[in-house]
Amino acid sequence: ESKMNLRPIFEQYIYHKELPVLEIKIAENGFYYHWTAAVPDFAMPIELIINDKTIRLNSNKELQFYEIEINPSTKLRVVTEKFFIKVKFKP
Repeated sequence: ESKMNLRPIFEQYIYHKELPVLEIKIAENGFYYHWTAAVPDFAMPIELIINDKTIRLNSNKELQFYEIEINPSTKLRVVTEKFFIKVKFKP
């Protein structure tokens, strides 16, 4: 049994044609991230790979921050092959 409320995830995928969008904005000491989705209380974990290390974030529609050293050689990739989503990197 999951302690996570899965209803908003199912509602997003069943009742809305738009895919949820994970928005990411890189900052000097980390990155901001949040979901854009039609369902008001949408929340879904997501996996990212940062310099060959996989992390799992519990993301929702509120702007959140993940602190990590960011430099020009930092490689950040969202694991989209496990999730039916869109990703938008904001300037």
